[in-house]
Amino acid sequence: MSALPNSCRSIFGAAAALTAVLLLVLFALHRATPPIPLSDELSQSSIPDRQTIQRLYRLEYNALTSGWTPDSLAAAAQSYRVIGDLAQASVYYERALSLDPAWSGRAVAMRALAEIYLERADWARAYDVLQFLSVSAPSPWVFFHLGLIAAPVDPAAAHRSLEQADDPVYSRLLTDLRPALADDRPNPLQIGIILLKHDLLPFAEHACAIAAESATDAETAALALAYGALARDRQGKSGSEWMARAVALSPNHFMVRYLQGLHLRHIGDDRASLNALIAAAALNPQDPALFAELGTAYRLMGDVTSAGRWLREAVRLSNNDPRFAELLTDFQAAQRADLQAYFQRILPAETPLPAPYRYRAPR
Repeated sequence: MSALPNSCRSIFGAAAALTAVLLLVLFALHRATPPIPLSDELSQSSIPDRQTIQRLYRLEYNALTSGWTPDSLAAAAQSYRVIGDLAQASVYYERALSLDPAWSGRAVAMRALAEIYLERADWARAYDVLQFLSVSAPSPWVFFHLGLIAAPVDPAAAHRSLEQADDPVYSRLLTDLRPALADDRPNPLQIGIILLKHDLLPFAEHACAIAAESATDAETAALALAYGALARDRQGKSGSEWMARAVALSPNHFMVRYLQGLHLRHIGDDRASLNALIAAAALNPQDPALFAELGTAYRLMGDVTSAGRWLREAVRLSNNDPRFAELLTDFQAAQRADLQAYFQRILPAETPLPAPYRYRAPR
């Protein structure tokens, strides 16, 4: 084949370069951050991203000729929020709020700005905006979030705010939090554990971070980091660094090793999770919950014999606590179902199956 002329080489070279650029753009779009959860108002919007971007272009163009108004700035902020650019959304809401103190949409914009700060875990700015809203547009939602932010550092202020969050949606959490807020001395670790239990994960992480920073002993700091690692895990963040610091601070604390086992299970390292739970059970051999988790760890590793043994040990140590007895019963039922399926594959249909084994606690 004859060599290509230089002009053809230039054309093909330019085409290849253009293709590479397009592939990079497509890859960047594919890797873009997925849309964030939106408030009720925004979640009803069905504007596709392309139309949202076109709307932004129109708003910017109109602003060049006619200037910005609070309403157009808020519309731009809403559009940025829809496409996931929280930094720009907050900038436009802030501009809208500063442009006209008498703007009729001020309360709605402040609520949206508070939501953005909460989503970004920008606690100081969120608290400031929520305090303004508590005066200008008070609501249970405002007082609830004021209380959650203040709880790890100012129990009295948190208690006052949460008492004003009079809504049945929040009642169960408030019942759990009130005793923790009764003491004037902050207990951010206790607050973080309660918030983690209620799946308020960013607030739990926030409280655990404060607990770790303010701890006066290694054990408390390690527990705060370990619980914080779980809060990060459950948000889709990485809790590995937090957990490594926790274990380094207090490697012989059974709860730290137990939480390490849960973290390792969460990230899919079942073998390391089993080892951590073995260490936890060895450090506190009288806790039935540790043996129950150990049974689960063995089951995940495929060792059903060991799984059953440690689940039975959990039942024995707990004096037949119904919670652990139910775990064992469910495990045995699952094993029975697997065994029946196996026999049905290898035996003729008329062959009777063996009777199920039933665990009986010693008298």
